[in-house]
Amino acid sequence: MYYRLLCALPRQPEEVGPVSMGLDEVAALVTDELDPGGAQIARAMLAAKDLDCETTAWLEWFDELEALAREHRCPWLAGLADFERSLREAIAAQRGGPSPADPARHRSLLRGLEGADPLARELSLDNARLSELLTSAGDDFSRDAVLAYLAVALVLERWTHLDGDPKQLLEVSI
Repeated sequence: MYYRLLCALPRQPEEVGPVSMGLDEVAALVTDELDPGGAQIARAMLAAKDLDCETTAWLEWFDELEALAREHRCPWLAGLADFERSLREAIAAQRGGPSPADPARHRSLLRGLEGADPLARELSLDNARLSELLTSAGDDFSRDAVLAYLAVALVLERWTHLDGDPKQLLEVSI
């Protein structure tokens, strides 16, 4: 269904690195081409850019994504929300904060990050996110593949505009 769009978009890197198309351009193309439900999901995904990582707004955002996944029958989005929520909760648990998450799901990833400098840790977390996104959407030309492309662009965007302060990338407990 989205063959033309996905063929027109440039290939994205599999790890954090330079991009050939910025998030604003990707977002405009994607939201223009998606069906109304997909465009609503894309706009909700893009709202993550404006969230303060030091608040519980992320929990509300995950709830919104899960509700949209149910409303628009988008299991890929439900999987994304579950992966991100559980990863953030596992990070909080590792730091000694309260967390309902089972840290075992991300144990090997987090264990490899112990003692790493914060920026290297964030790079590893985002590369893990990219790996999850690139494998979860499948190889088809569905709405899920378009949304996964947008999600990858969101992750990559974080690294393109550091404004001289890499601390703005750092995860904090939720």
